[in-house]
Amino acid sequence: LHLGRKMPNDGCIDLLQLYNLYQSGRLEEARALQKELAVAEWGLGRSGINGTKWVVAKKLGYPETSADCRRPYPEYSDDEMKQWLLNQVSRLDSIEQGL
Repeated sequence: LHLGRKMPNDGCIDLLQLYNLYQSGRLEEARALQKELAVAEWGLGRSGINGTKWVVAKKLGYPETSADCRRPYPEYSDDEMKQWLLNQVSRLDSIEQGL
């Protein structure tokens, strides 16, 4: 997930980078990038739709209320889970800035 670029579908840039590393034979770099992508993906999967909406809004600087899901999804209000998710996704920040 490529949240740092302010565009919703930039996640493909990270995947393209992974593909290019693999195709050029830079397998160790590809494996390292895959591990980081997997951490962010795990965070998003574990947090569900409402957590994903919350972290995207947070990373893009939108008001927190813009991330509220419609019913039946509950408000994403667990501060400990929010911090955990933000940490998981933010591991990609340095990678994204280098692209």
